[in-house]
Formats: sequence, structure tokens, C-alpha cells
Amino acid sequence: MDRSGQLPDLPFQPSGPAPWEIEVLDLTTVFADTGIARIGPHRSDFHVLFRVTRGTGAHHVDFVERPYHPGTVLWTRPGVVHRFRPNPEIGGAAVLFTGLAPADGQVVRDLLRPSARCTTWRLPPADAAVVDGLVSALRSAAPAHGSPRYALSALLLHLAALTPEDPEPPGRTGEIVRAFEILVERRYRERLTTQQAAAALDWSARTLSRACLAGRGRTPKDLIDARVLLEARRLLVNTDHTVAEISRHLGFTDPSAFGLFFRRLDGHTPGAFRHR
Repeated sequence: MDRSGQLPDLPFQPSGPAPWEIEVLDLTTVFADTGIARIGPHRSDFHVLFRVTRGTGAHHVDFVERPYHPGTVLWTRPGVVHRFRPNPEIGGAAVLFTGLAPADGQVVRDLLRPSARCTTWRLPPADAAVVDGLVSALRSAAPAHGSPRYALSALLLHLAALTPEDPEPPGRTGEIVRAFEILVERRYRERLTTQQAAAALDWSARTLSRACLAGRGRTPKDLIDARVLLEARRLLVNTDHTVAEISRHLGFTDPSAFGLFFRRLDGHTPGAFRHR
């Protein structure tokens, strides 16, 4: 599907020296940049973390408006579709980094997983002050001995200890759901069944179904279908690929099967969704 009209991918391109593939910018600069607004919808191949201290608005992430106001922290992973809307009233910090930037550690790697897509926190003043201190430490960290990597990991680990707007399911249920979502992120185009997904993870279909219902309120099939639908919407709106091309890309046997699938979940045909 690589041809003109494809959704643009925005690589990590720091505005200046960015040791360890980490850059900290003023949020005002990011949202006032007409160049970013001119890009339109795009994917980034790096993590974007906003800490908002002034202003209100909404950032468009994968067809969802993510409202922000003072106290908001918003973290998007690589692969999501952004649409920046210029906002000269916004203030705060933007931390941009690649998956190789944080210090090693299993907990940090779990936080970086692309299946998480977007996490939002609404912080009370005391927690916001701690986060601001960690962002300042990251901004001033000397490159020697990998200090920025450890400062970034400290920031991410602190955020992980706070309660986001949509908390992760706890305990064993959370472990199963996260492993399942990582699998789906890698293999959603295969249209896995619940049994196939469970076998790939060495669990029973019953165990997987129970965890997904408890942790996400949806069956494994619902979650797989939702991931396929998300990719279909991304391609329909942000590329000029035909419905038949998108159908093949997503593993459907023919466009009519894709059309039935899309209409069942979205309520519109693929063509109607694209034009709307």
C-alpha cells in the first residue's frame, strides 16, 4: 500500500541536538507551529508526551478528541494518528522520545507498548508539581553517562504509579489483557479468532475471554474487531487507497466482506464513512 496518498509518517526530527533521542520543547512552540498544523493528520514513529500548564482545548488522536486543560498529561505512543490544532493559549512542555530513549527495564518496556496508544492523566496540584520537577530534571540532564535516559525513565515510572483517566485492570487480569493487546497489535491483519489468540499466548480461550470481559468489558473478538476497524478508519480517512485495496490489506477475502464488517461495527459503509 505504499504509494502517493498514504498517511504521512513523521520521523523523530529534533529541532536541535537531542542526545539519546530525547527532546523537550515548550508546548506553546509545538501548538503554534503552523508547519505542524499544515502537515494535517499524520502518524509519528516516536512517543509524544504533553504536560499542560495553561490553556484548554482538545488534541485529535485516532478519531477521538482528547480534551486538555491545566493539569493534563497526555501520552501517545508511536503509530497513532495525530491532528494538531494550533492553540496560542496553551502552555506547558512536550517531551518527544523514541522507544530506544528510556533506560532499560521490563517495567519501562511495558509502558512503551504501542497497544496502549494513548493515556491521559488529570493531575491534582501536588502530583502536577512532582511531574513538573521531573520534566525540568529531564530538560537539564547532562548527556554524559546517559543521564537523560534515566531522567526520562523516572518521569515515565512516576506517571505509571499515578491513576490515569482509564486505569489498567489490576493483577493477573491486567497481565493477560496487556499480553493479548500486544499480540493483537502485531497480528490484527490476520483476523485471529479467540481460540487462535489464546493458543498463541498459551492460555485457554476461557481464561482469555474472562480476562478481557473483566478488564475491558468486551470479548476478545470484540477487541480484535475494534483494532481492525480502527485501522480501516485510519486508511479510509487519511489515504486515497481504494476500498478494495484496504480490504486486501486488512486480510478480507473480498471488498463485500469488508463492507459488511465495517457497516456492522460503524453503522456506515466504508465509502460513506470516508465522505462523511
